[in-house]
Amino acid sequence: MNESNVSRLPPLHHVTSSSVKGTVWACAFGAESFLIVVSNLLTVAVFLTGRQLRKRSTYCLLNLSAADLLVGAIPMPMFVYLIGVHHSLWELTWDMSSWRNVYMPVDMMCAFSSIFCLVLLALERIYATLMPFRHRQLADRGYLFAIIAVWSAACTISLASYFSLAIFHSQPMSTYIPMTSLCIAVLIMVISYFLIWFKVKCHNNTHGEGCHVGRKMTYERKLAKTLFIVTTASLLAWLPFVVTSTAASFYKITLDFEIVLAVKLLHYSNSLINPVIYTFRIREFRRALSGMVRGRTSSFALQSGHVPLEVIRSFENLRIASLRS
Repeated sequence: MNESNVSRLPPLHHVTSSSVKGTVWACAFGAESFLIVVSNLLTVAVFLTGRQLRKRSTYCLLNLSAADLLVGAIPMPMFVYLIGVHHSLWELTWDMSSWRNVYMPVDMMCAFSSIFCLVLLALERIYATLMPFRHRQLADRGYLFAIIAVWSAACTISLASYFSLAIFHSQPMSTYIPMTSLCIAVLIMVISYFLIWFKVKCHNNTHGEGCHVGRKMTYERKLAKTLFIVTTASLLAWLPFVVTSTAASFYKITLDFEIVLAVKLLHYSNSLINPVIYTFRIREFRRALSGMVRGRTSSFALQSGHVPLEVIRSFENLRIASLRS
């Protein structure tokens, strides 16, 4: 190695600092990806196995959990790979343009499928609030068509944004397409939840806030409020990403890579917060999740021989009694 090569090498403390930062960021994204996959897998299992949660209104929640699950399973590990390459934790094993051709459309499709699932939830809630009798008569086929429409729209927007950059080399157009779609989605959700709030307020003013409402109506209202919280939290997680993307695309602002990583970490967290909110807000979900975890724990203890059979049976009886109460 000659002197010119040596002089072009970065200082050793810069290499070490970059490796440490890269390791921290890669671990953070890796841990978040793992939590997203596990939490949404549990959510899907709870909705499928919980008797009190087997309702048509949970079809949309299952679809949202599936979309969030894909976010943690596919684009996030690819982003961890990019972090390692950028911070020299490992070598680039495939062409960066090929990586971009796969990551960009997949990441956008998963992200917008999650957003459009929130739109579908808002529309389903407004339909249940304004036209409850028609909502009860809605066939499963209607939910299936709506879910297909959600994924079709997400695929269309992601491919349109990708081709505008890959073929027409238009960075502003590549950003304009998803941002416009996001604004329309937010507008639909805002209008939907405003109408729900207005309907509930008018009902309370007419009949009084202390009037008797059925169990079904109480469940519908609480579910609508829970989904409003989920939507608000998701949009807050998206906001910094929208601002930085717009600044970089339209105003040619160069962002530090550490800022990009922090924004993306927050952006991906919108796929993690939903199961947490379900646990605190939906009592049936909390009970089903608790029953599943306790059932698995008792089964494992019984198989390993650590707990007597009588103790397991009494524990199960107490659990069943608590769920019935």
